Amino acid sequence: MSATDNTVTTSDDVLDGCQLTNHGKHLSVVSKDLSIIPSSIFSRFGVGIESLDFSFNNLKRVENLNRFTNLKSLVLDNNLIEDIRHFPSFSNLETLWLNNNNIYDLDATIEACLQKFPKLIYLSLLKNPACPNEFTGNDTDDYQHYRLYVLYRMNNLKFLDSRQVTEEERKEAARRGKFCKVVTPDYTQQQPTNEVTEENDSDAPKMDLLAAKDYYDKEKTHSYFGYTRHVYTGKHSEGNRFIRNNDL
Repeated sequence: MSATDNTVTTSDDVLDGCQLTNHGKHLSVVSKDLSIIPSSIFSRFGVGIESLDFSFNNLKRVENLNRFTNLKSLVLDNNLIEDIRHFPSFSNLETLWLNNNNIYDLDATIEACLQKFPKLIYLSLLKNPACPNEFTGNDTDDYQHYRLYVLYRMNNLKFLDSRQVTEEERKEAARRGKFCKVVTPDYTQQQPTNEVTEENDSDAPKMDLLAAKDYYDKEKTHSYFGYTRHVYTGKHSEGNRFIRNNDL
C-alpha cells in the first residue's frame, strides 16, 4: 500500500504481509510509506516482539510503540526523524539504528538515549547531519572527534556506527572526549551563522553544519548500497549488520 504526496498511509491494512520472523520475536515493516505507525500494531503482534524494523518509511515520530515493553532492537533507518526526545522509554532496548535520517542535535540525541534507553549498547547515526563525514569537514578527524564525544557521554556503548568500540577509544574518550563537543546552530533562525563553538581544546572539531544541512537536504533521496568510509549509503536496512552473533 502506498501513499501519494497528499495522502498519509496510516491504515492498519498496511500491516498485512509484514514479515514476522525469529519465532515471532522480530517484526519487519519496511518500505510501507508509513508516516504514522498504525495504532493496532501492538494488538496485531503482541508482547512477544523484541525487534522492530521500520526502515524506508516516512516516519518523523514513533507513537504507538510504547506498549512494546520487551523491545531490544529498534531499526529506523531511512526515515524523516529529526528528534528522538519524543520516543517512548524502552528499558530493555540494546540496539538503536537511526541511519539516514534528519538528526542535527547530537547532544539532545545523546541525552534522550541516556534517559530513555539505559541498556543501549549498539547505536548508529550514520548519514545524519549530527554525524560527520567527508562532506562536512576534515572527514576522519571530525568523525573521530564525534566518536570520542559520543563515547565520553555514552561509555556503555559496544558499537558506534559501523565500528566496534575499542578499549583504546574508551580511554581516549575518558581523557579528552568532553573537549570534542560541537554545538549545532539553531536552524529555526532566519539568518543562521556558520559559527561553531569549541571547548578548551585545540583539537575540537570545526564542522560547517549549515553546509551539512544543505547536503543532507539535497542528497536525502540519492542513497546507494554500501558504506563509503563513515558515510551510510545503504539501500537496505542495516539493522544488526555490525553486531556479532555472540553479542545478540
